[in-house]
Amino acid sequence: MASARNDKLFTDGSDLIQLAKETRYVIGGSEEVAKTFRVIALPRNWLNDPWTGLDESEQPERWDDRLPILVLPEEPDRIDERLGRWLKDHLQKRRNTVRFLIPRSGTSNAFYDRDLLVLARAEMKAQEWGAQNAEYRKLQSKYQGELRDILKKRFDRFAVLHTWNFGDPSKCEFHIETLREQGAKVPEAIETAMTNDLFVPEDFEHLVLEAAINNSSVGKLLKELQEPRPAGEDCIPWLGETAMKERILRLCAKGKIAINLREWSIFRPSQARTKRPRGDACGRSFRTRDDSLTRCSSCRRLLFPRPGANPQPAPGTQTPSGLFGGAQSRRLRLREECLRIRDQCQACLTRCRNLVAASSAVAPALARLVCPLPHPRPRRSTLSGNSKVGELVQQRL
Repeated sequence: MASARNDKLFTDGSDLIQLAKETRYVIGGSEEVAKTFRVIALPRNWLNDPWTGLDESEQPERWDDRLPILVLPEEPDRIDERLGRWLKDHLQKRRNTVRFLIPRSGTSNAFYDRDLLVLARAEMKAQEWGAQNAEYRKLQSKYQGELRDILKKRFDRFAVLHTWNFGDPSKCEFHIETLREQGAKVPEAIETAMTNDLFVPEDFEHLVLEAAINNSSVGKLLKELQEPRPAGEDCIPWLGETAMKERILRLCAKGKIAINLREWSIFRPSQARTKRPRGDACGRSFRTRDDSLTRCSSCRRLLFPRPGANPQPAPGTQTPSGLFGGAQSRRLRLREECLRIRDQCQACLTRCRNLVAASSAVAPALARLVCPLPHPRPRRSTLSGNSKVGELVQQRL
């Protein structure tokens, strides 16, 4: 511990790096958490220079689809104003995707906390000397456990953007929610609170229907959801790309929108209830990101309202031509009707085959089966073993 208290041995900032590493591990160290969340421990000068000194993979331009959780080293004095200004100055895109993890009230900056720094230094030295003496490996586990126990209890709140004001960041508002979980359970607790308490399905549905009126692509809609809503509107919490796409598919399953995977391929409600869309002829599917659309002009993944849903456009908004009228729209409706009839025919044919394969006790029920659609005759092998049932099927089909 004497070496750990000697500041001259850590002038290179290695103790600060070690403390940030342990903080990141405590919150997002498990493999399951790392697959869904990107936990970033901001440095002690996070207000003015948050990205210097961080790994290249933690820079904003390197972020992937994982949900970013930014761990603050200290509690801001004016949370709404500080975080609003921080988002404007240090994050140029995806501002609506960030979660801020806030320390308890009354705690100082973690990187100026003497007790935390000494434990981080002691762990480093014990690990360094552990290769020569096994006793130091035991001390490393001891100091590491003490440090992680303190860090687990350090955070009790998180903040997400509620309303955005680019012109005057001091007027930004944030949702401040209390956390009861600790350690690696914090990321999942954040998402549970956002899904159950902050996410409003009606607001999300209204935004999707507006995009459908404008024939917007799914990729464009997802990008808009990752940014704050303009004009002081309430932001829709970003739950992740997969979760947002699943909610779009639910609206499709309810018949409120349809998804145009290609010019002649409509992703219909019956498909949304049973399975996810498969890749189209160009090798891309509904799960692709928006940048893939620019590589193939024939892949136009558009949202548009289904006939009967008819969401009302906003005042002053004109419905694009060809959406509910025109030759192309009539062809789309005709094709959709043909696909619906084909599905009914296939379902009826399956019922017939199942009845044929059953015992003779189902013959009276089969005789009463009436199907208005033409079916191919069943194979002889299917009718073998029950000639009476076979004759009835031949008469009906």
